[in-house]
Amino acid sequence: MMRKVRAIIMAFFMSAGPGAGHAQPNSEPNSEANSGMAAMIAKVSASIVMIDAVDSGGRVVRGAGFIINTSGQIATAYHVVEAAASIRLMSADGRSSAARVASFDSPYDLAVLTADVPPAAPPLVLSSIALTPGVPVVAIGYPFGHAFSASAGIISGLDRTYDPLTPHGFLQHDAALNPGSSGGPLLDTNGQVVGINAAIPNGRRSDVGVGFAIPATIAQRVLKALLDKGELQHGYLGARLRIIDHALASAMGRNPGGAAIEEVEKDGPADKAGLRPGDLIAAMNGRPIGDLRRVAEAVTGGEPGDSLVLEGVRSLSPLKLTISLGRTQAHGPSRLTMSAASMRTSGIEFANINAPVIKSVVPQSPAGIAGLKKGDEVLAVGARNVASASDARQAMDQTKGPLALLIRRPPGGARYVALAGPRAGPSGSPFAGNREAEGSLPF
Repeated sequence: MMRKVRAIIMAFFMSAGPGAGHAQPNSEPNSEANSGMAAMIAKVSASIVMIDAVDSGGRVVRGAGFIINTSGQIATAYHVVEAAASIRLMSADGRSSAARVASFDSPYDLAVLTADVPPAAPPLVLSSIALTPGVPVVAIGYPFGHAFSASAGIISGLDRTYDPLTPHGFLQHDAALNPGSSGGPLLDTNGQVVGINAAIPNGRRSDVGVGFAIPATIAQRVLKALLDKGELQHGYLGARLRIIDHALASAMGRNPGGAAIEEVEKDGPADKAGLRPGDLIAAMNGRPIGDLRRVAEAVTGGEPGDSLVLEGVRSLSPLKLTISLGRTQAHGPSRLTMSAASMRTSGIEFANINAPVIKSVVPQSPAGIAGLKKGDEVLAVGARNVASASDARQAMDQTKGPLALLIRRPPGGARYVALAGPRAGPSGSPFAGNREAEGSLPF
């Protein structure tokens, strides 16, 4: 029987002929496209450089960049050269030159380099053509130290969120990206730059078929400002906020979405416009806030003097404010941050009836486990601002189910804490004795 099976298999391959299962020479349908791609890569390579950035400890960070003007200046991703004590560029013809950072913008992760000996090649063109998923692209970079490596793929998606603090969306593509690819150009089949490669998914050390690039339409504006003015000015709100996630929304008795204001900087733009801790913001400039990136787009992506319209709720009443954005610190990190995760709490006692300041926390209570301490001041209960312990008690007694407190711990800032778990009412305090007679109120 086995002999018979072998005979059938052999007969099949013999009848198929020597070339069966393989493309015949000169019969590949995409040979013209492939030769065009190869010619494009060869043409643009002279305008691309590999980057070795060495920090003060001798650690080398590799990346790539490309020429952006007739002076031979180079665009790259800022994180490639951020910690560099020295930078060396290598051209496709084997020449090398030292370089320095001429200007950079941290929020957009872009930098301009000036070489001691500028590359003698034309600048690449940043495309302004709208992209769609499926457009073929080529990434060129320095992955794992392999200079001028090219990989092909397609645009997989648009307006992707990679870093929620970045004030723009990313291009997603499947051209292979690895350590050393950052800063290199993402090119279309005409050799124009459609993006600047920036990242692979968090926690990955090599290509997984998902890469992120800064869109050329975004890079054009940022690089122009860096070349013309040496910096890009960013809007500044002067407030710290937290996105209302499922945990905090549950504690507030509302749907997720929007942002809770935790702290407002004295005399900052938000303070001058009347924004207060405890305000809940649903939209900025008419756009609902679904995540922190929408806030970054409206604030960090804005410019000093831009008007920012906030809509939301204060103490259960509608709120609408118009804020004139200030100017953030030059090159500094955005002071608009998201606070720590929500906590569970109960077992808190106020110091006196006038000030909503915590006098003590029951050991091993949810509040104690969460880390609340004596001296923490309660600024708001849910969406309702409180000015006294009696205000806080009334707000809590009127709230069914979980709660959320906005607390401030001197000398630091404020933060929201989700109050969940069992809570005793006015007649069932978790504290022993008559605390009300002592001039303090329990939660």
